[in-house]
Amino acid sequence: MPLPGLMSKTYQALRAGARNILLQDWATDAPTPPYYEYPPSLSPHPFMGLGKLVAGRIHQMRVAKSYLAAHPSWFDENWNLICPRCETDPETFQHAILTCPARTRLRDLLLKEVSFLGQDATLWSEPDQIRAMGEYITDTRHQENLGAWSKVFLNAPGPPRGVVVLVVHLVHSDPL
Repeated sequence: MPLPGLMSKTYQALRAGARNILLQDWATDAPTPPYYEYPPSLSPHPFMGLGKLVAGRIHQMRVAKSYLAAHPSWFDENWNLICPRCETDPETFQHAILTCPARTRLRDLLLKEVSFLGQDATLWSEPDQIRAMGEYITDTRHQENLGAWSKVFLNAPGPPRGVVVLVVHLVHSDPL
């Protein structure tokens, strides 16, 4: 009869060894790109508990393949890298989350405690900070869409004097 706890300890040791071998093979056979500073992991990132869209955006921003202006675009080689909000610096992950002056109000409200985005940042492990990051991304992305529409409509020339503009308001209602 095995000693008490021996099977459990053996299983834990084998599991840890297998995980280490898997991570070493992963790093050797499919290394992460030089710009990606986060180490491979066999467990889901804590931010995967956020909604799919927000978690996907965080993954995209961490790998520098997102909607941010300074991230490379496969469809437009002449893409403007400057942040469309502040129009001062390239819109990188660091800029969008930590330094963009146009996002200061929302950042101060939601991400007061976040000052670093690297792999050791508490942002990636603290549930409250992860939720705040998700809300920040959602709110700033929503404001960006509103900002784009307001630029189109507010900067558009109005109708010439004397021209009456008919505004039609459509309401959709389902029959009872």
